[in-house]
Amino acid sequence: MTTLTPEKDLQNLIQTDLDNRVLEYQKKIQEMQINAFEGDFGTPTKLNFIADGDSWFDYPTSAFGNRTDIITQMDKKFSNRINILNLAHYGNATTQLLGVSKRQRLIKELQNNNNGKFDAILFSGGGNDIAGDQFCLWVNEATSVGNNPKKGLNQVRLNNVLDIIKSAYEDLIKIRNDYAAGIPIFTHGYDFAIPNGVGAMCDIGPWLEPSLSLRGWIGYNDKVEIIKAALQQFDQLLADISSDPANNLNYIHTQGILNPVTDWDNELHPTKDGFRRILDKFIYELKIKFPGRI
Repeated sequence: MTTLTPEKDLQNLIQTDLDNRVLEYQKKIQEMQINAFEGDFGTPTKLNFIADGDSWFDYPTSAFGNRTDIITQMDKKFSNRINILNLAHYGNATTQLLGVSKRQRLIKELQNNNNGKFDAILFSGGGNDIAGDQFCLWVNEATSVGNNPKKGLNQVRLNNVLDIIKSAYEDLIKIRNDYAAGIPIFTHGYDFAIPNGVGAMCDIGPWLEPSLSLRGWIGYNDKVEIIKAALQQFDQLLADISSDPANNLNYIHTQGILNPVTDWDNELHPTKDGFRRILDKFIYELKIKFPGRI
């Protein structure tokens, strides 16, 4: 008899949860096809989105599965206009998001005729690669750079992880081109995470403050400056990718939106109101792309 490890148990639970999400989404598609939602005076049919990514698209705030993330709020607020198949799961970095199993799941659902035709891919990825538990890897020892936060980043190492993130986005674009040609991708740049030493539920984290303290950085403002500099480079990377029209990738600039005091639930995740602020930016860009349909 095979004995499952806690990690394997968790993976099985995640896959079961995703399977249930697919079935719920397909039920909505079937109902929409049967009832052919057109409404009065030519009201357009619902938009169908497939979402994938990390905790900003799938953020549980309790052991009971309560969620406040971008996709949860979008689904609730615009359920009369948007169907969303959410494949995102908290904790995933882009290397995991486009690893074999996640890649196969995304391709499978893009090809599944029971899901109908998707109008866009919503993607949240890259933040965990930079600002996760491994943040210390991109940070210089404070004493080695004269305690100057402007030199706080180990640029060679940070460039390496940015190249990995770039490759992940390039692969996402190729998957879209191969299996859902023509539909746009929407992604975002998070916001300037805060090194306040507060972790998420179930003793997950903190991530940033320990990394910076390990490297000898003491002042809070210095820590903030180092994190901001790293995330601004991530912002520039996505801006560069989106600047090529052939990529059909819509980059939603979200850095600088959140109030650093009131809009963060912990080091890496906004409060419900913080996520709503980010959602507002998504909706603004989606309305431009799909006028009159949201």
